[in-house]
Amino acid sequence: MITHNLMELTGKRILFIGFRGKHSHLVSARDAGMELDLLIDASEVKDEYKSDFGTIHVLDDIFDWRQIEKVLEGAQYDAVLTRFEDFTLLVSAVAEYLGLPSVSMEDAPKFRNKYLMRKAFAESGVPSADFVLVTSAEDARPLVEKHGFPLIVKQIAGIHSKYVARVENEEELNSTIRFFLDALAGEEGTLLGQLHHYPKEIDGPDYRNHLLVEECITGEELTVDAFVVNGKPYLTPICKYVLPEDMGFRDHHLPIRIMPYDLTAEEQDIVNTAVIQSLKALGANYCATHVEVFFDRAKQECRLIEVASRGGGFRAEMVQHTCGGDFDMGLIRSALGTDPGVASTPFLYAAVAEVFAPENGILKEIDYSCLNGQNAIFSVTHNRNIGDMVGRASGGHSFVLKFLLTADSYEEADSRSRELLLSIRNSIRTEPI
Repeated sequence: MITHNLMELTGKRILFIGFRGKHSHLVSARDAGMELDLLIDASEVKDEYKSDFGTIHVLDDIFDWRQIEKVLEGAQYDAVLTRFEDFTLLVSAVAEYLGLPSVSMEDAPKFRNKYLMRKAFAESGVPSADFVLVTSAEDARPLVEKHGFPLIVKQIAGIHSKYVARVENEEELNSTIRFFLDALAGEEGTLLGQLHHYPKEIDGPDYRNHLLVEECITGEELTVDAFVVNGKPYLTPICKYVLPEDMGFRDHHLPIRIMPYDLTAEEQDIVNTAVIQSLKALGANYCATHVEVFFDRAKQECRLIEVASRGGGFRAEMVQHTCGGDFDMGLIRSALGTDPGVASTPFLYAAVAEVFAPENGILKEIDYSCLNGQNAIFSVTHNRNIGDMVGRASGGHSFVLKFLLTADSYEEADSRSRELLLSIRNSIRTEPI
């Protein structure tokens, strides 16, 4: 395998699928002299993107293969990639059409459909949660009888915090399944989009009318991002999630992630071995991956939660602050089929916090002044503004605000991020719709 140096990257033509205005995704490629094009759904395009890309292909329906094939006819690219869950299957379809390296179309649906993912884990002997595919609470009866409560109910459209809830009894199981299916049926946007008019049949149940009910597994929730090139994984440091219950509230999202997590060498090996097993089971290749696991320190056991064939949110910033590595360039190099070349030895700690509203409603007030004037605070991201609809992740809502902080120890990163997140969360005021 030939490794490209920066000079060899000059002039490489890269097709991005999807873009949401995060310019840091493009800086390294542009500095290396690459030519960047974009394939985007008409619902997401903005005029300001014209300055970011050479050619922008705007499709009325980005999941309609007929439209994709039309703009690709005669096109020549060196790599195709995405930063978003919604479009990972499209990357594989485009790569196969253009003869570029990527996750195969046989394996790609496993990353977009949690049911197919769970089946692949079971078939390959990768330890994970017991599960059942449901269209009603009655379908979950065998799992209830086998495991009892609590259980986890989640949508099957990829790895995402929305429409995931822990249920404690029959009443919650019934009401959550009904609510999720009703909400998914009317959900707009691209996350639930499914490739259609494709010449080959794509396996898997429909995202909108099926859910998973899973055994509730416990332990420390950890994540590992890895690049996979020609079947070889390149792992970044292990990251620890602080869960809502650790913060004193109940929801189903991941409020804080901290990198690196302080584990012994033996514990790191247990986690990383499970990660590599999951990547092989799913056929990850020529991409960044984001793997979530539960690690039981007492039992020294690691069980898989989910795997995405794209980088984790804010993972580029975390790798840069903790290791000095260029995650964004690593993703492009992986898509080109070369060693990602990303530094992965940490020298600092970083924590990313996501603030969700504690109640559903219209955002009336939020105070994030606690973030002002601090040298260790970076990448403050506003996802919702005054007047927008906000709410709990378990109700299908998105985060309001996100930020990153750095620290010299895990303990400092943990305590400081908790303090700031709770201060902002507690300041949120909403009014009913």
